[in-house]
Amino acid sequence: MAHPINDPKFPVIDRDPSFGKVMSAFRTSDWQNATLATVLSVPFGYAAGRPVLMRPSMYMAGIIGASFGLFLGFQNSFARLTGYKENAAEAAKFASEKSVSGTSM
Repeated sequence: MAHPINDPKFPVIDRDPSFGKVMSAFRTSDWQNATLATVLSVPFGYAAGRPVLMRPSMYMAGIIGASFGLFLGFQNSFARLTGYKENAAEAAKFASEKSVSGTSM
């Protein structure tokens, strides 16, 4: 884990969240951004590959766009869990999960 320069401005939910926890904290806006990046990159790749490599260029641009969108969502979700972005929804979600799992033991 990197050592940030500034202290978190919001409540820290998990200082070192796992991959699964970060993915489960994705918001609808994170998925929308990933979809938008993919959808916008496909026609760009198609146009950039003219006139010979349209389909391979389109597929590659789609993969790059999808990767960008997912990495951006992962970064935002990670920042919310570690307290560097607004995280009221995640704090409520994971607090209720913690209390439910704590009572079942």
